[in-house]
Amino acid sequence: MKKGKFLFLLAILFFETVRVSAALPAWFPSGTNTEFGGYVKELPFFQFPSDGGETDAFNVVHFRVNTKWYPVDVMSVEAAGRLRLFSGSSLFPDSLFGGEGILSGTDRGYVDLTDAWPSVLFGDIDRANLGFSPGNFIFTLGRQRINWGTNFIWNPNDWYNTYNFLDFDYEERPGADALRIQYFTGATSVAELALQAAKKQRDRTLAAMYRFNIFNYDLQFQGGLSGNDVAAGFSWAGQIGGAGFRGEASFYYPVLDSDEKDEYVKTVAGVSIDYTFPNSLFLHGEALYNRYGTRGDIPFSTNIFSDVSARNLLPSRFGLFAEASYIFTPLLTGSLAASMNPDDFSFYFAPGVQWSVFQNLDFSAVAQLFFGEDRTLYGNSDHLLAFTFRWSFGL
Repeated sequence: MKKGKFLFLLAILFFETVRVSAALPAWFPSGTNTEFGGYVKELPFFQFPSDGGETDAFNVVHFRVNTKWYPVDVMSVEAAGRLRLFSGSSLFPDSLFGGEGILSGTDRGYVDLTDAWPSVLFGDIDRANLGFSPGNFIFTLGRQRINWGTNFIWNPNDWYNTYNFLDFDYEERPGADALRIQYFTGATSVAELALQAAKKQRDRTLAAMYRFNIFNYDLQFQGGLSGNDVAAGFSWAGQIGGAGFRGEASFYYPVLDSDEKDEYVKTVAGVSIDYTFPNSLFLHGEALYNRYGTRGDIPFSTNIFSDVSARNLLPSRFGLFAEASYIFTPLLTGSLAASMNPDDFSFYFAPGVQWSVFQNLDFSAVAQLFFGEDRTLYGNSDHLLAFTFRWSFGL
């Protein structure tokens, strides 16, 4: 009896092995069911202190890989991340790399070159998810980009993974650890439910969204629990006289934070308009209202390059933004962006140029110039000049 069971199980194992082996070509990556690409960037930076101090120079080598695999028609596996090598003595304190510490090692040569190239390598994974798409549904679990925003620069409705418009070196934008369920009710309409996981309640979001089109306008409504607040939002995107016209707003009311002093609805809203002329000149402007922001002095500890969220798109109450770009030739584009805080009259300029050198090699240069008094929105930041050489690769 035991021998019969053994032979029966062996036969099942044999036939299963044959069946799985026959399906292996469809499961393993190939040119037809795999997306693979990325780029390598070389970014030398020059920082000019606003107080007239010594100019600093540093460098970033940026390597990124984006992959997506479709083992079967209704399933996808996505993984993407980047490595960045930061170099420059001004980026790190002398106590970290100098002397004969563990990190720096000991230079026993005649000339001590321990501090000649102080560098730190950072790596992060911003996409790691599994997707399943039966019929009109899409289920996505893992780290992913959930973009509910409508505007180009400031997105009050981007509750899950807000990005900072000053970070010109991160076009992919961050991801969120979440379960996302999408149901496409029509060609231009979708209902979504997304649950973001986090260690602390203030970083969690559970919300639903419905987007549809009516009278040539995309309308969106969303609501749920964002951090400690009950939140609601809406947005629109359409055209007026050939110009793109869009906007979005979110409303928050505290329900879980007993220490909240201002127990009233707070609003973050933005409106945007853009127009492209026949000669390729593109103009775009945005305005932001942030009830969480201040109309007074900006604390010195505030860093406008980090800690951005849907409630903290800017530390100021108001924000204005404008940009223009022009395609001089199919390979050369120039741009100019500017932003201002109307309360303290501090402002920011960012001229730039992009040049397609070869098919897979691009060059760009951008300057970030900040002007204003102390404790103003843009007055406490140093000027920055960056050059980018980017080589792209992919299947």
